[in-house]
Amino acid sequence: MKKILPAKKFQSMLMGLIFIGSTMSSFAQVEFRLVTTFFGSSSLHDVNNDGLALNGGQYYDFQTDSWIPLEADAVGLSYMNNNADVSGNVFYDEPNFILQPGFKLNGGNWEPIGWFPASNPSTDFFTTYGISPSGQYICGQMSTGGGVDFGSFLYDSVNGTLSEFWDPNGEALAAYDVNDDGVMVGWVDIPNGGGTNRTPAYFSASQGVNVIVNTTQAGLSTANNINANNIIVGAIDLQPFIYDLSTNDLTILSIPSGFNAAEFLDISENGIAIGLATTVAGDRDAIIYHPSLGADPVLLKDVLADFGVTINTFDGKLGTGFAISEDGNFLVGRDNQFFFDAQGWIVDFDDMLLEVSDCTIICPLDIEVDAQEGAYTAMVEYEITFECNGTTPAGTEIVLINGLPSGSEFPIGTTTQFFQLEDGDGNVLDSCSLDITVNDFFCNPSFTIAVEPITRVVFAGIDNTTSASPGAPANEYFFDIVGEVAQGETYGSALEGYTGGPFVDFFTIMIDWNQDFVFDSTEIYDGGSIENSTGEDGIQALSEVAVPIDALPGTTRLRILKNWAALGEDPCAEYEYGQTEDYLLDVIETTIGINDIELNALSVSPNPAKNQLTVKAGIPMNNIAIYDISGKLISSETCEGTEKTIAVGNLSAGIYFVRVNTGNTASTLKFIKH
Repeated sequence: MKKILPAKKFQSMLMGLIFIGSTMSSFAQVEFRLVTTFFGSSSLHDVNNDGLALNGGQYYDFQTDSWIPLEADAVGLSYMNNNADVSGNVFYDEPNFILQPGFKLNGGNWEPIGWFPASNPSTDFFTTYGISPSGQYICGQMSTGGGVDFGSFLYDSVNGTLSEFWDPNGEALAAYDVNDDGVMVGWVDIPNGGGTNRTPAYFSASQGVNVIVNTTQAGLSTANNINANNIIVGAIDLQPFIYDLSTNDLTILSIPSGFNAAEFLDISENGIAIGLATTVAGDRDAIIYHPSLGADPVLLKDVLADFGVTINTFDGKLGTGFAISEDGNFLVGRDNQFFFDAQGWIVDFDDMLLEVSDCTIICPLDIEVDAQEGAYTAMVEYEITFECNGTTPAGTEIVLINGLPSGSEFPIGTTTQFFQLEDGDGNVLDSCSLDITVNDFFCNPSFTIAVEPITRVVFAGIDNTTSASPGAPANEYFFDIVGEVAQGETYGSALEGYTGGPFVDFFTIMIDWNQDFVFDSTEIYDGGSIENSTGEDGIQALSEVAVPIDALPGTTRLRILKNWAALGEDPCAEYEYGQTEDYLLDVIETTIGINDIELNALSVSPNPAKNQLTVKAGIPMNNIAIYDISGKLISSETCEGTEKTIAVGNLSAGIYFVRVNTGNTASTLKFIKH
């Protein structure tokens, strides 16, 4: 379910990463520095290309290793761009110590931004956040109604205008960063029935409020930063993400081993993201990511160790990586101590982290092929080469990191191929990726707004659990999982999924009984519905499917479709929210015929049953078995006559199936346990 970030997206910015280590020139070195101050915490939360950093109350100059006091006309510092333009706070009413957002441009004086017209500065609140690279825009959060309603503000320093942004659904909204187009990123709270889920979003005057992806957990998902290339970073349900606003490509990355959550807080113009990972106990360590470092984030301290840099914090951890300069050279943050005691740190990579390689890997364009009718794979061949300016380093070769070799049978769906060009010492010279898509011979629906995953399918021996986190493909394929059904039998299903809040989602079960590669109307079943489910809370949609007596024996396709608001009865339609999962079913031929079943006159009573269930048949029975809705065998008893009473008082309330074997025939009936 994770898509590796296409490295070619950054090829114009970065050709590769080479660790210099002990061969560093005397004119360049990687430096890590702890900083201290007499004025409380020395935590640093922004930095520019000149190594000028800041915290809430002063500036730090890396070049002189000195602190610079806050200007007299400012009260607090927030963020800074590469021109040393700064956002922060100034006085609104100094005698009563009431503040307002402010900014400073081009080394001039601090200027006030003001409050929303409906705000009461004495009782409402604000937080100033990002300033755009040009200094034109400053964003933040502000309340009205005495802190009851929270929206976002965008101040245009060129026109002197203050704009308000509010969630159309009336929930809270916050902007953390803004680019030169006036596009802000942050979060919006989405109702979930009993509260809200904090959801990463971007918004602007022309686009309104846009959710990047629906989330499943409250307060754990935000968009924290956007760079000049429209790349947004943040966290989605405890996992770090990268989102390309230009292409709508979303990449959800893995959490480093040993941690249970991670998020990106900033990204440079050349695509290096930094942030933090946290443990269950609350310990933090800074992370860094770029495709040349690997498919997922790594600990910053490990990257520094490759340069021979020692981390001399109190616990050997880097805590939080708050910000990175636009050129990717300077990184700042604070150690793992409590905020008021935290010690700040700054790293200077001195143009050594991202060194341009003379060798380039040449990836083909994305490949798309059609699977043949009845096939679940397609053979795909591709060619990938590299070229170097001048001498090729010894041992240089292309290494397949993720995907399948050329000439392999690729499964239906999209396989992301990720390659690295490495020299003989294992240094990464370049990287690239391509998507190989094998189109299904069945038609597939699409989901135009968001994928809301199916999280568990229990049916006919299939019991498959998948992630509830967003970022899954709209159509997932599990052809290595095969269920088994018999002609004329009835099988229960139990289905789970994420509803995106207090909404009702409906499941449809589709089975190609006649194996004509089309889900006909007679092959589509109501799979039940769920409401307000996280996908991991055990809420299930229960139903049953009767296998036609004339279903063709052999392997056929099973599709589970989940759709918001209504039953999805068209296997090829456009839906707004949902997902499909496809499996295989092995249909077993039986000797049961319609006349046999009628002749047996099979019955169960009472139905619903409380303590006892009586089973009757027209001919002697030799075995009676009870199964739950998921197909699990509960009990099995022998029988020598045409009637038998079975104790069911120990069963939980719900739907069950009685399977009766008479020697030459087998039949199934449903009963309900009260």
